Amino acid sequence: MKKSHFNLLCLIFGFILFSIITQGCKQSGCTDKNALNYNIAANEDDGTCITCKTTSTSTGSPRVIEIQDDNGSSAYYGQFVVICNFTETSLSFNSPKCGNSTCNMYLKIQNLVPKTVVFSPVFEFFNGSGFADSVFNNISIPPNATLNIGLVTSFQSTGSGNCGTPDVSLLSNPNFSYH
Repeated sequence: MKKSHFNLLCLIFGFILFSIITQGCKQSGCTDKNALNYNIAANEDDGTCITCKTTSTSTGSPRVIEIQDDNGSSAYYGQFVVICNFTETSLSFNSPKCGNSTCNMYLKIQNLVPKTVVFSPVFEFFNGSGFADSVFNNISIPPNATLNIGLVTSFQSTGSGNCGTPDVSLLSNPNFSYH
C-alpha cells in the first residue's frame, strides 16, 4: 500500500510540476506576423493585434472648371476649350497607428475642340488650413479626348477622416496652342 501511495503522490506531484512549468512558458500577446504590434515571444494570441486596413471613399461633389480661350487671335477665342473635372477621395485608416487620413484630389481634363490642345494651367487648392499650388506644364490632349492626370494634390484630413470642403481655382487663364 505504501508503494501505491508513493506512486500516487509522485504522479500528483509530477502533474503539478508539469502544469507549473508549461503555464510558466506561455506568453500572451499578438501572434499575427502582419500586425503592427506582433510579439515574436507570444505563443498565445490575446486579441490585441492591430492590422492596418484602409478605406477609400469618394467625398464631396465633383468640381468642374471650364476654361475658355482668351486669346483674341485664336480660332477658338471666347469658347470653352477644356473642362477640368476634379474629384475628391478620402483615404482613412482603421487605427491612428496605421497612418494619417488624407484627402486626395484627382483631375481629368476633357478637350472640347477638334484639334490637339496644349496648355499649362496653374491651379490653387485650399483646404481650410492652407493653400497648395499645382503647376502643369504643356499638357497635350488629343482632339475631343479626355486625359486622366490622376492625383494632383493630397492633404491631411481632419481627425474624423473628413475632407471638409476643399476648394480649387484656376489662378490665371492659360495660353492655348492647337495642332
